[in-house]
Amino acid sequence: TRGGSVDVDAGRNITSNAFGDITTTGDKNDENSGQVTMDTTNAGVTGHIDLSGFINTSGIDVDGALIVLPGMGGAITLTTVNGNIETQTGATLDARGGDGTFPIAIPRTPDDEGGNITLTANDAIPLQNNVGDIFLRDTVRTSTEVLMAGVKVRLLAEEDITFNEAVTTSGGDVDIDAGGNINSGADGDITTTGDVPGQRSGDVTINSNDPAQMGDITLLGDIDTNGFSHTINATGSDAGDVTVTTVNGNITTAAINAVGGTTNDPTIMGEGGTVRLNANDGVGAVDTGDVTVAGDINTSTEVGATKVDIDADQDVNIN
Repeated sequence: TRGGSVDVDAGRNITSNAFGDITTTGDKNDENSGQVTMDTTNAGVTGHIDLSGFINTSGIDVDGALIVLPGMGGAITLTTVNGNIETQTGATLDARGGDGTFPIAIPRTPDDEGGNITLTANDAIPLQNNVGDIFLRDTVRTSTEVLMAGVKVRLLAEEDITFNEAVTTSGGDVDIDAGGNINSGADGDITTTGDVPGQRSGDVTINSNDPAQMGDITLLGDIDTNGFSHTINATGSDAGDVTVTTVNGNITTAAINAVGGTTNDPTIMGEGGTVRLNANDGVGAVDTGDVTVAGDINTSTEVGATKVDIDADQDVNIN
Protein backbone atom coordinates (compact mmCIF):
# COMPACT_ATOMS: atom_id res chain seq x y z
CA THR A 1 0.00 0.00 0.00
CA ARG A 2 3.06 2.35 0.21
CA GLY A 3 1.88 3.89 3.46
CA GLY A 4 -1.82 3.05 3.45
CA SER A 5 -3.53 0.91 6.07
CA VAL A 6 -5.09 -2.52 5.48
CA ASP A 7 -8.28 -3.70 7.21
CA VAL A 8 -9.49 -7.30 6.77
CA ASP A 9 -12.73 -8.50 8.44
CA ALA A 10 -14.35 -11.92 8.01
CA GLY A 11 -17.32 -13.67 9.54
CA ARG A 12 -15.36 -16.91 9.58
CA ASN A 13 -11.74 -17.65 8.55
CA ILE A 14 -8.92 -15.40 7.31
CA THR A 15 -6.08 -17.22 5.52
CA SER A 16 -3.11 -16.25 3.38
CA ASN A 17 -0.81 -18.47 1.33
CA ALA A 18 2.98 -18.14 1.00
CA PHE A 19 2.54 -15.47 -1.69
CA GLY A 20 -0.05 -13.55 0.31
CA ASP A 21 2.31 -11.01 1.81
CA ILE A 22 1.08 -7.64 3.09
CA THR A 23 3.46 -4.66 2.97
CA THR A 24 2.48 -1.14 4.04
CA THR A 25 5.91 0.54 4.17
CA GLY A 26 5.79 4.13 2.92
CA ASP A 27 7.77 5.27 -0.12
CA LYS A 28 8.39 8.94 0.68
CA ASN A 29 10.68 10.86 2.98
CA ASP A 30 9.45 10.72 6.62
CA GLU A 31 6.29 8.83 5.57
CA ASN A 32 4.80 6.54 8.21
CA SER A 33 3.74 3.01 7.30
CA GLY A 34 0.15 1.87 7.34
CA GLN A 35 -1.47 -0.29 9.99
CA VAL A 36 -2.71 -3.84 9.37
CA THR A 37 -5.86 -4.97 11.18
CA MET A 38 -7.50 -8.39 10.85
CA ASP A 39 -10.67 -9.42 12.70
CA THR A 40 -12.96 -12.43 12.68
CA THR A 41 -16.34 -11.09 13.75
CA ASN A 42 -18.93 -13.88 14.09
CA ALA A 43 -18.90 -15.51 17.54
CA GLY A 44 -21.48 -18.05 16.36
CA VAL A 45 -18.96 -19.92 14.19
CA THR A 46 -15.32 -20.91 14.55
CA GLY A 47 -13.17 -18.38 12.72
CA HIS A 48 -9.37 -18.76 12.59
CA ILE A 49 -6.61 -16.47 11.31
CA ASP A 50 -3.94 -18.60 9.60
CA LEU A 51 -1.17 -16.74 7.79
CA SER A 52 1.52 -18.18 5.50
CA GLY A 53 2.39 -14.78 4.02
CA PHE A 54 4.30 -12.19 6.03
CA ILE A 55 3.07 -8.83 7.33
CA ASN A 56 5.57 -5.98 6.97
CA THR A 57 4.60 -2.59 8.37
CA SER A 58 8.18 -1.50 9.02
CA GLY A 59 9.08 2.14 8.49
CA ILE A 60 11.01 3.31 5.45
CA ASP A 61 14.78 3.47 5.97
CA VAL A 62 17.05 6.40 5.20
CA ASP A 63 18.83 5.72 1.90
CA GLY A 64 21.31 8.60 1.77
CA ALA A 65 19.54 10.09 -1.25
CA LEU A 66 15.82 10.89 -1.42
CA ILE A 67 14.99 9.48 2.01
CA VAL A 68 16.75 11.53 4.69
CA LEU A 69 14.21 10.99 7.48
CA PRO A 70 12.89 7.51 8.37
CA GLY A 71 9.26 6.56 8.82
CA MET A 72 7.38 5.04 11.75
CA GLY A 73 6.28 1.42 11.68
CA GLY A 74 2.58 0.66 11.52
CA ALA A 75 0.65 -1.32 14.12
CA ILE A 76 -0.29 -4.97 13.51
CA THR A 77 -3.50 -6.10 15.21
CA LEU A 78 -4.94 -9.61 14.75
CA THR A 79 -8.10 -10.63 16.63
CA THR A 80 -10.37 -13.67 16.59
CA VAL A 81 -13.69 -13.58 18.40
CA ASN A 82 -13.93 -17.40 18.38
CA GLY A 83 -10.83 -19.01 16.94
CA ASN A 84 -7.07 -19.46 16.77
CA ILE A 85 -4.30 -17.28 15.39
CA GLU A 86 -1.47 -19.07 13.59
CA THR A 87 1.55 -17.94 11.58
CA GLN A 88 3.37 -20.50 9.47
CA THR A 89 7.10 -20.59 8.68
CA GLY A 90 7.81 -17.52 6.56
CA ALA A 91 4.93 -15.50 8.01
CA THR A 92 6.99 -12.96 9.92
CA LEU A 93 5.39 -9.99 11.68
CA ASP A 94 7.64 -6.92 11.30
CA ALA A 95 6.66 -3.47 12.59
CA ARG A 96 10.10 -1.94 13.18
CA GLY A 97 10.64 1.77 12.79
CA GLY A 98 12.73 2.92 9.85
CA ASP A 99 16.51 3.05 10.27
CA GLY A 100 17.86 6.60 10.46
CA THR A 101 21.44 5.87 9.41
CA PHE A 102 22.87 5.35 5.92
CA PRO A 103 25.15 3.55 5.56
CA ILE A 104 24.75 1.51 8.71
CA ALA A 105 27.15 2.91 11.32
CA ILE A 106 28.22 1.99 14.83
CA PRO A 107 27.09 3.71 16.97
CA ARG A 108 24.05 4.00 14.77
CA THR A 109 21.42 6.71 14.60
CA PRO A 110 18.21 5.60 16.36
CA ASP A 111 15.39 4.12 14.32
CA ASP A 112 12.03 5.83 14.09
CA GLU A 113 9.31 4.43 16.37
CA GLY A 114 8.05 0.92 15.68
CA GLY A 115 4.42 -0.14 15.65
CA ASN A 116 2.63 -2.09 18.37
CA ILE A 117 1.93 -5.77 17.63
CA THR A 118 -1.18 -7.15 19.35
CA LEU A 119 -2.61 -10.65 18.86
CA THR A 120 -5.81 -11.67 20.67
CA ALA A 121 -7.39 -15.14 20.32
CA ASN A 122 -10.76 -15.54 22.01
CA ASP A 123 -12.94 -18.57 22.73
CA ALA A 124 -16.63 -17.63 22.57
CA ILE A 125 -17.57 -20.93 24.25
CA PRO A 126 -15.42 -21.23 27.41
CA LEU A 127 -12.86 -24.07 27.24
CA GLN A 128 -14.03 -25.11 23.77
CA ASN A 129 -11.47 -27.63 22.52
CA ASN A 130 -8.70 -26.18 20.30
CA VAL A 131 -10.18 -22.70 20.09
CA GLY A 132 -8.60 -19.56 21.50
CA ASP A 133 -4.95 -20.54 20.84
CA ILE A 134 -1.99 -18.62 19.40
CA PHE A 135 0.76 -20.52 17.55
CA LEU A 136 3.60 -18.48 16.01
CA ARG A 137 6.12 -20.29 13.80
CA ASP A 138 8.18 -17.30 12.69
CA THR A 139 9.66 -14.10 14.12
CA VAL A 140 7.91 -11.10 15.63
CA ARG A 141 9.86 -7.80 15.52
CA THR A 142 9.27 -4.17 16.40
CA SER A 143 11.27 -1.33 17.94
CA THR A 144 10.98 1.75 20.10
CA GLU A 145 12.97 4.92 20.68
CA VAL A 146 10.87 6.06 23.66
CA LEU A 147 12.73 5.70 26.96
CA MET A 148 9.83 3.82 28.63
CA ALA A 149 7.58 2.93 25.72
CA GLY A 150 5.31 0.40 27.41
CA VAL A 151 4.07 -2.78 25.75
CA LYS A 152 5.14 -3.18 22.11
CA VAL A 153 4.26 -6.89 21.71
CA ARG A 154 1.16 -8.31 23.40
CA LEU A 155 -0.07 -11.90 22.96
CA LEU A 156 -3.43 -12.69 24.58
CA ALA A 157 -5.12 -16.11 24.33
CA GLU A 158 -7.98 -17.64 26.25
CA GLU A 159 -6.29 -21.03 25.95
CA ASP A 160 -2.68 -21.82 24.87
CA ILE A 161 0.20 -19.80 23.39
CA THR A 162 3.19 -21.29 21.54
CA PHE A 163 5.96 -19.34 19.80
CA ASN A 164 8.85 -21.12 18.12
CA GLU A 165 10.89 -18.16 16.82
CA ALA A 166 12.30 -14.95 18.26
CA VAL A 167 10.33 -12.00 19.65
CA THR A 168 12.37 -8.76 19.54
CA THR A 169 11.35 -5.24 20.62
CA SER A 170 14.55 -3.12 20.87
CA GLY A 171 13.38 -1.57 24.13
CA GLY A 172 9.63 -2.21 24.32
CA ASP A 173 7.82 -4.43 26.82
CA VAL A 174 6.52 -7.91 25.97
CA ASP A 175 3.28 -9.10 27.58
CA ILE A 176 2.17 -12.73 27.08
CA ASP A 177 -1.06 -13.84 28.77
CA ALA A 178 -2.82 -17.18 28.30
CA GLY A 179 -5.58 -19.01 30.09
CA GLY A 180 -3.72 -22.30 29.61
CA ASN A 181 -0.20 -23.37 28.64
CA ILE A 182 2.57 -21.12 27.34
CA ASN A 183 5.43 -22.72 25.39
CA SER A 184 8.46 -21.38 23.56
CA GLY A 185 10.72 -23.39 21.26
CA ALA A 186 14.51 -23.46 21.48
CA ASP A 187 14.65 -20.60 18.95
CA GLY A 188 11.86 -18.69 20.69
CA ASP A 189 14.10 -16.16 22.43
CA ILE A 190 12.60 -12.93 23.75
CA THR A 191 14.92 -9.91 23.51
CA THR A 192 13.95 -6.42 24.70
CA THR A 193 17.37 -4.73 24.94
CA GLY A 194 17.24 -1.07 23.89
CA ASP A 195 19.55 0.49 21.31
CA VAL A 196 20.48 3.95 22.65
CA PRO A 197 22.28 5.11 25.84
CA GLY A 198 19.93 5.77 28.73
CA GLN A 199 17.07 3.75 27.26
CA ARG A 200 15.61 1.21 29.67
CA SER A 201 15.15 -2.23 28.14
CA GLY A 202 11.66 -3.63 28.01
CA ASP A 203 10.04 -5.73 30.72
CA VAL A 204 8.89 -9.28 29.94
CA THR A 205 5.70 -10.44 31.65
CA ILE A 206 4.39 -13.98 31.07
CA ASN A 207 1.20 -15.12 32.83
CA SER A 208 -0.98 -18.20 32.76
CA ASN A 209 -4.03 -16.80 34.48
CA ASP A 210 -7.03 -19.17 34.38
CA PRO A 211 -7.30 -21.47 37.43
CA ALA A 212 -9.84 -23.62 35.54
CA GLN A 213 -7.15 -24.73 33.07
CA MET A 214 -3.80 -26.44 33.45
CA GLY A 215 -1.31 -23.67 32.82
CA ASP A 216 2.27 -24.91 32.50
CA ILE A 217 4.83 -22.38 31.28
CA THR A 218 7.69 -24.13 29.46
CA LEU A 219 10.30 -21.81 28.00
CA LEU A 220 13.01 -23.45 25.90
CA GLY A 221 14.06 -20.09 24.47
CA ASP A 222 16.08 -17.55 26.45
CA ILE A 223 14.83 -14.22 27.80
CA ASP A 224 17.22 -11.26 27.41
CA THR A 225 16.31 -7.89 28.92
CA ASN A 226 19.93 -6.74 29.37
CA GLY A 227 20.57 -3.01 29.37
CA PHE A 228 22.15 -1.51 26.26
CA SER A 229 25.95 -1.70 26.57
CA HIS A 230 28.02 0.92 24.75
CA THR A 231 31.19 3.03 24.82
CA ILE A 232 29.57 6.28 23.65
CA ASN A 233 29.42 8.04 27.03
CA ALA A 234 28.88 7.37 30.74
CA THR A 235 25.07 7.12 30.56
CA GLY A 236 23.92 3.74 31.86
CA SER A 237 21.00 1.80 30.43
CA ASP A 238 18.84 -0.19 32.85
CA ALA A 239 17.74 -3.75 32.17
CA GLY A 240 14.09 -4.77 32.07
CA ASP A 241 12.33 -6.92 34.66
CA VAL A 242 11.24 -10.51 33.97
CA THR A 243 8.06 -11.84 35.63
CA VAL A 244 6.73 -15.36 34.97
CA THR A 245 3.60 -16.48 36.84
CA THR A 246 1.13 -19.36 36.64
CA VAL A 247 -1.96 -19.75 38.81
CA ASN A 248 -2.27 -23.50 38.14
CA GLY A 249 0.84 -25.13 36.73
CA ASN A 250 4.60 -25.52 36.59
CA ILE A 251 7.28 -23.18 35.30
CA THR A 252 10.42 -24.26 33.42
CA THR A 253 12.85 -21.63 32.16
CA ALA A 254 15.95 -21.54 29.98
CA ALA A 255 18.51 -18.73 30.46
CA ILE A 256 17.30 -15.36 31.76
CA ASN A 257 19.60 -12.35 31.36
CA ALA A 258 18.76 -9.00 32.95
CA VAL A 259 22.14 -7.34 33.51
CA GLY A 260 22.52 -3.54 33.46
CA GLY A 261 24.30 -2.11 30.43
CA THR A 262 27.95 -1.08 30.59
CA THR A 263 29.33 2.34 29.56
CA ASN A 264 32.67 3.92 28.68
CA ASP A 265 33.23 4.40 32.43
CA PRO A 266 33.91 1.02 34.11
CA THR A 267 32.47 2.37 37.37
CA ILE A 268 29.10 3.23 35.84
CA MET A 269 26.51 0.80 34.50
CA GLY A 270 22.76 0.52 34.37
CA GLU A 271 20.68 -1.18 37.04
CA GLY A 272 19.89 -4.83 36.46
CA GLY A 273 16.35 -6.12 36.18
CA THR A 274 14.43 -8.10 38.78
CA VAL A 275 13.57 -11.72 37.92
CA ARG A 276 10.41 -13.15 39.51
CA LEU A 277 9.19 -16.74 39.03
CA ASN A 278 5.95 -17.72 40.78
CA ALA A 279 4.22 -21.13 40.36
CA ASN A 280 0.93 -21.91 42.10
CA ASP A 281 -0.73 -25.33 42.31
CA GLY A 282 -4.35 -24.24 41.92
CA VAL A 283 -7.23 -25.58 43.99
CA GLY A 284 -6.91 -29.33 44.43
CA ALA A 285 -4.37 -29.62 41.60
CA VAL A 286 -1.93 -32.52 41.56
CA ASP A 287 1.75 -32.29 40.56
CA THR A 288 1.61 -28.57 39.82
CA GLY A 289 3.24 -25.58 41.42
CA ASP A 290 6.89 -26.43 40.62
CA VAL A 291 9.61 -24.10 39.33
CA THR A 292 12.52 -25.57 37.37
CA VAL A 293 15.39 -23.27 36.44
CA ALA A 294 17.07 -25.07 33.54
CA GLY A 295 19.38 -22.22 32.48
CA ASP A 296 21.48 -19.50 34.06
CA ILE A 297 19.86 -16.44 35.63
CA ASN A 298 22.06 -13.34 35.32
CA THR A 299 21.25 -9.92 36.72
CA SER A 300 23.05 -7.10 38.54
CA THR A 301 22.47 -4.26 40.96
CA GLU A 302 24.05 -0.96 41.86
CA VAL A 303 21.80 -0.45 44.92
CA GLY A 304 21.94 -3.77 46.80
CA ALA A 305 18.35 -4.82 46.04
CA THR A 306 16.85 -8.32 45.84
CA LYS A 307 17.08 -9.21 42.16
CA VAL A 308 15.87 -12.83 41.94
CA ASP A 309 12.64 -13.96 43.63
CA ILE A 310 11.44 -17.57 43.14
CA ASP A 311 8.23 -18.83 44.78
CA ALA A 312 6.63 -22.26 44.29
CA ASP A 313 3.74 -23.98 46.03
CA GLN A 314 5.56 -27.27 45.54
CA ASP A 315 9.20 -27.76 44.46
CA VAL A 316 11.98 -25.48 43.23
CA ASN A 317 14.61 -27.20 41.07
CA ILE A 318 17.73 -25.22 40.14
CA ASN A 319 19.57 -27.12 37.44
